[in-house]
Amino acid sequence: MGRRTPGDGSIYYEAGKRQYVGAVSLGRDPQTGKRIRRKVSAPTREECRDKLDELREEKRKTGTVARRDVTVRQVVDDWLASPPPEVRSQITRECHRHAARRLPGSLLRTPLVRLTPGQVEDALAGLVRQGYATATVRMSRSVLVRAIRRAQRDGLVARNVAELVQCPHGTVRESRSMTVAQAGALLSASSSISPWLRAYVYTGIMCGLRPGELLGLRWEDVDMAAGVIRVRKSVKLVTPPGGTKRPSVENLKTDRSKRTLVMPAAGTRPRPGCGPAASSPITAWYSPAATAARAGPRSPGPGSRRCASGPASAMTGTRTSSGTRSCRCSRTPGSISTGSPTPPGTSTPT
Repeated sequence: MGRRTPGDGSIYYEAGKRQYVGAVSLGRDPQTGKRIRRKVSAPTREECRDKLDELREEKRKTGTVARRDVTVRQVVDDWLASPPPEVRSQITRECHRHAARRLPGSLLRTPLVRLTPGQVEDALAGLVRQGYATATVRMSRSVLVRAIRRAQRDGLVARNVAELVQCPHGTVRESRSMTVAQAGALLSASSSISPWLRAYVYTGIMCGLRPGELLGLRWEDVDMAAGVIRVRKSVKLVTPPGGTKRPSVENLKTDRSKRTLVMPAAGTRPRPGCGPAASSPITAWYSPAATAARAGPRSPGPGSRRCASGPASAMTGTRTSSGTRSCRCSRTPGSISTGSPTPPGTSTPT
């Protein structure tokens, strides 16, 4: 082989591959001492020289040259396998895995350094065409952005092209929350079920708690003297190493999720039409004798609600200095418990 042309750099011909190969040196690995080289190949010397010039330009701008053999799938899988420490919830991690599976294979097979904003834009538009909601499309974009951001930190790519693409608007789904009339009917029907299920229904509707937060309530979280409920725990499905999913009482996802809610007065009022001496199962459940008999951390009892005047979504309120929420509801107290759906059209979460 003849002498290289000045300016060609490290370009040589590999007979086995029938390709011209160009390489640029990045110095030596500080840990192993081995020489670090990035290579490109092309069928002709001119194409190989052009690719080598791209490597030199990338090194001049960023101080390094990213590897050419890393695909988008590899960096996404790496991020899913080792999520950031703030992602503690197993449910959130599962949502991230589902979001990554929605990304098209053509995008995931693309070499990371060759990924373009147009490819990301087309992938997200494809999710919209498949009928996914905006929040679902946003989740898939978020996983891609965060995975490439870590690769950018590790020197695998010079820029994060996914951050340059705006999330498109997906489909809009109708709300599946109950109306005030439906919530009133559910509360009326709950009088025929067991006290535990009745407590679950009342607390969920009147306080607006999530199912896991409802199941995570303990007796120590219910302060009858102060008239408040403190939300501090949640029941989640966790998978121990080498085991199967099982329910477990865990801390809330963030500190902002911790809150203190005012207990509704309707939970201890006598039932309408039952006389002044009669009381509801909720009052009997929270009587001093019954409470003393159930000492110890257990599930929540009946009657834990935020406001006697209606569901959580129908109210606005502020926090007091002690951290409790004060209700500024405009409807008549007890309207939900008596089944009067006012104001019309107000919805409450299921």
